[in-house]
Amino acid sequence: DPLKNNTEVTAATARLTTVAGLTSPSGPSASSGSDIAFGYTQSTTISQVQADGCTASMSGNTWTVTCTGSTLNFGNITLSGGITVNFNTSGSASTTYNFTSISNSGTALNFGPGTYNVAQGITTGGGTTTTFGAGTFNIGPSTASCGSNPYAGLYSICNDGTSLTFGGPSTFVLAGGIYNNGGSILTLGSGSTNSFNIGYTTTSSGKLAFFMGGGATTTFADATGSGDIFQMNGDLDVQYGGGSCLTVSAAAEHDINGYLATAGGTILGAGIYTVEGYVGLGTNGGGDVTCGGQSVGLLANGVTFVIGGNSTVACANTSSTAFCVANGYNSVVITAPTSSSTEGLATEGLAVIGPTSATNTAGATFAEGATNNEISGAFYFPNGAITLSGAAALSNPGNSGQCLELIGSEIDAQQGSAAGTTCTGLGSGSAGTQVNLVQ
Repeated sequence: DPLKNNTEVTAATARLTTVAGLTSPSGPSASSGSDIAFGYTQSTTISQVQADGCTASMSGNTWTVTCTGSTLNFGNITLSGGITVNFNTSGSASTTYNFTSISNSGTALNFGPGTYNVAQGITTGGGTTTTFGAGTFNIGPSTASCGSNPYAGLYSICNDGTSLTFGGPSTFVLAGGIYNNGGSILTLGSGSTNSFNIGYTTTSSGKLAFFMGGGATTTFADATGSGDIFQMNGDLDVQYGGGSCLTVSAAAEHDINGYLATAGGTILGAGIYTVEGYVGLGTNGGGDVTCGGQSVGLLANGVTFVIGGNSTVACANTSSTAFCVANGYNSVVITAPTSSSTEGLATEGLAVIGPTSATNTAGATFAEGATNNEISGAFYFPNGAITLSGAAALSNPGNSGQCLELIGSEIDAQQGSAAGTTCTGLGSGSAGTQVNLVQ
């Protein structure tokens, strides 16, 4: 085992203990403010808004709310069908808003920047658009179930609308996780200095920190500023999200206390992904998707996966795997951090680190026609088998300084599968001519 006792591997896998011990943040308390129902009866809505210390006016189907003061308290915010609300959109970024809940079942709901404490979740209905300015978002779980079984739960964000957008840079502290329904668009922050601390909701499927349905789009903005975090205390689940596009922040560390599973296109920002469970692509169908004008299965440049394997998944004919690339995934690119990169990570040259405990033999599988998959760096499963089957193909693109190294308890290539690499500096290897077996 050429990486046995390697200090980079030891340091990276030590973080799994920290990730397994993550806890979810707490949500804020319910606000003492009055409920506001934005509808067509002007006198009722105006009196409700005034009770909360603001003013309101209506033109056509659009309400405009103007508030002053540094701290504002509101109860439950709701919209009738066809209503648009511009809620203090020119307000100060230093304003703190306390809500019991926010629910958009109208046409559009727009908020300005600020700090938002929402005790019982943000919910958007079909056909709606909702926007928030940049800020800090402390959001507790909803009291009403969102989604359908087995993913129904009490989420902090339940997006069933056309689009839900949070400006940036922003900080997200979400006690109950995120649900982005099929066909919906969710944007969380912008710029490079965002932060994510995401808890979970309990569903019959498990503890979900993030769920996305088929054809949906979700973007987590980058979290590369000092003190920024990307943390999920639960599963990142897109395994029934065929046709979806997910973009995850660049961040030094991505801590996922659960599994990472997808059926759509996934773009991972640079950094270390410490996943307590498994990583699965296509375990329930799906495959490459056109995201941002390019065909994407998994695009992960400057990335290291550290996989605990404390939960596993069936992959093709293999019953228990910690890493799976299955049918439909023909555009999987994983490039480890390099010495010339700017990631500043301590996992140079390490693409995937599987379970290192001698008692965990979960392996990795590339199966069922998963072709044109490129990995640059060490793919390390010291106690588990690495299996290629069903004409699966695995290589590296041969760029300068890049090399695919498969290290497993065994390597099993079957049923027309293929693996190849261009490496220099490995024993007697020379560029493009040698595959070295090291025992």
